[in-house]
Amino acid sequence: RWARFEFSYRTMAPQSTPEFAEFEEFVEIFGEENDSFAIAFRDDPLVTVANLAMIDRITRRIEQLEPTSSITSLTNVLDIRGHDDALEVPDLVESMPPEQASLQALLERLTNDPIVAGGLISRDGTTAATVVRIVESRMTEADRAEYFAEIQSLLDEEGAGRVEFHL
Repeated sequence: RWARFEFSYRTMAPQSTPEFAEFEEFVEIFGEENDSFAIAFRDDPLVTVANLAMIDRITRRIEQLEPTSSITSLTNVLDIRGHDDALEVPDLVESMPPEQASLQALLERLTNDPIVAGGLISRDGTTAATVVRIVESRMTEADRAEYFAEIQSLLDEEGAGRVEFHL
């Protein structure tokens, strides 16, 4: 009755593989594997009014789920800028939905931003990621399964067969 099982990648994966080495590098950069995950999808063109609206809805819906600690996506990431000896921190996507005429400029800002490019958007501007942190300490395996099933359900609904999400 006091036995504890840890079903994590660290305890179950063969540690002598290149994949495990990549996992260790990931953990070193991003922290422990159990408190965050990413959701990504690819579309070309990616930066469209419809895709940004979808990302914004997904962000808001996941943000409302109790185990979610924080969520960062293209539609809520901050744009940190220095201006006249002050620090300005507006949203990178300043209005939702964005105007059609501003999409090309927005794409260029996103793919050239040193913090966002290569993280929340691919450098070629065709893949978007959303990073979610959860309060792991409060979750049982059943809670975790329910949480991810709810996320998968809302992603299926939002993607509507048009885009495929990867967790």
